[in-house]
Amino acid sequence: MTTTPSTREVKRVSDLVDSQLRLSFDKLKEEFLGAVKQDILAAIKAEVRHELDQFKSSFQAEIDELKHTLVEKDEELTTLKVRLAEAESHADRNEQYSRKHCLLVFGIPPPPSPEERKSEDCASTFMDFTRKHLDVSVQRSDIDIAHRVGRPRDGAHTVIVKFTNYAKRQEVYKAKKRLKGKTNSTGKPYIIRENLTKRNLELCNSAKRLPSVSSAWTQDGKIFVKVNCEGGDPEIHRITGPTDIHQLELMANK
Repeated sequence: MTTTPSTREVKRVSDLVDSQLRLSFDKLKEEFLGAVKQDILAAIKAEVRHELDQFKSSFQAEIDELKHTLVEKDEELTTLKVRLAEAESHADRNEQYSRKHCLLVFGIPPPPSPEERKSEDCASTFMDFTRKHLDVSVQRSDIDIAHRVGRPRDGAHTVIVKFTNYAKRQEVYKAKKRLKGKTNSTGKPYIIRENLTKRNLELCNSAKRLPSVSSAWTQDGKIFVKVNCEGGDPEIHRITGPTDIHQLELMANK
């Protein structure tokens, strides 16, 4: 005779089956979600990596283009600097050439009284100076203009003289060696120099300060120095720019 399960037994079995099904479902769900999660993460990583690679490639291309542009600009800047230096050098040569008829004379005392200083004829003052100290005859026709410039130096303003002819200017300039040992009433030496541009004056002064340079002079605005050479005769070098000064410094440090 067949025994019919009780309602309680049926419910117990049903609950057990339901519990097992739920556990199985939860396990399958976790496995499924885990697999999906891994797939999603892998897909995201692949997409991100792809995007990063594209960005890196694009960014590198921009960097390379910028580097190329910077190189071009640097070359252009270097060219412009060279052209500017050449233009400045050319302008300086032209300015120096425009001064080729001029000389600067230091140490000529001014007239004693203010009235005489105001009415001083610098051309006559200079002619008297050359006759007395240089034994050179300078006529008024040899002088284009003469006047005092700058601040007083040792009690006397510098006299600048522009000659009408280069030959007379050279005669006076060559005779400046006769001023050696001669001084004015205040004991200051007489000096004659060429009227150098600011650039050339700075170069000349820089050259004079070099320990290896025994003497420096100018001729027609060109700067020359006599350099002491260890174990040999002195050498004469021409100074045309800061590079030459630097080369002499390197020679002295060897």
